Amino acid sequence: MKKILAILLALMTIGAMAFAEDAKPALTFGAYGDITATAYDNAGNTGYGLYTETYFNYAAKDNGFSATTVGGADPFAAVRNYKFYYNLNGGMFQLLAGKLREGPARLTSYVDGNGFSTRLANVQTGVEVLAKPVAGLVVAAFLPFTGAAVGTDFAVANFGVSYLVPNIANIVAGYRLGNSELWVGADVKAIKDVTLKVGFKMVSTTNYIYLTAGTTMDKLDLGLDADVVLGTTVGFGAKVKAEYAVSDLLSVGAKVSYDNGDAWYANNGLEANPYAKLNFAAGDIIIGFNYNTGSSTWSIPIDFELSY
Repeated sequence: MKKILAILLALMTIGAMAFAEDAKPALTFGAYGDITATAYDNAGNTGYGLYTETYFNYAAKDNGFSATTVGGADPFAAVRNYKFYYNLNGGMFQLLAGKLREGPARLTSYVDGNGFSTRLANVQTGVEVLAKPVAGLVVAAFLPFTGAAVGTDFAVANFGVSYLVPNIANIVAGYRLGNSELWVGADVKAIKDVTLKVGFKMVSTTNYIYLTAGTTMDKLDLGLDADVVLGTTVGFGAKVKAEYAVSDLLSVGAKVSYDNGDAWYANNGLEANPYAKLNFAAGDIIIGFNYNTGSSTWSIPIDFELSY
């Protein structure tokens, strides 16, 4: 905590001197908290867990700093990621350094928000270069600092690209040398009020195909996540979501998933989770009932999320 505050104070001082006659530097904070609890389950267990994130962001005209600390009761228990960045040539190039957690070529699912691929910089210390040579195109390269020889660092570098075709799709692709992970995907923009993303990933000898979709019709929110794993054996899984807004305060819904033990869901059977959600300005409270047919287990989960 003391180290973080020292860095932030130093940045504020430097920024105030360097940009006194330009756009005023801004220091902002944010936080997210998630309390998950099991009110009761089939084995008579109860318990809870607390997860917190605190965000620091300092922005001047062409440079800045951000950091995220994570913990439980102590929100500053560990620094998850941090970065220093500098924009060049009006933002055409951006240099980043630190313990990075960056894209830009990553698709996420509609229902659970899971990532289809590994991040280009997946909470790793190193440097990243972003280039935007033409409108809609972003090219990125990440070089981790392994502490070994420079040649070793280059051997595990990662690369990504995204290209936005207006009103059609955002096309992404990437390759990670460290684990030989190759992926391509598209976030389709051509269908009004519909989220549709498709992706393909190859790691070693296993191929993954992903699909996610969602839409909101009046007060009804519908979503689908699905995958097929093409390896030694074929795995598959899917999760559907339906949520209805009874009022601004109350929503009711259900998530149902099925898989045969693939790497994406790993529930090994049918799992159902009906729930009620209380919505408020800064978060929500979800109370549900979860049943898994594969293990014949059930629980009453409660989830409380708060952010500002």
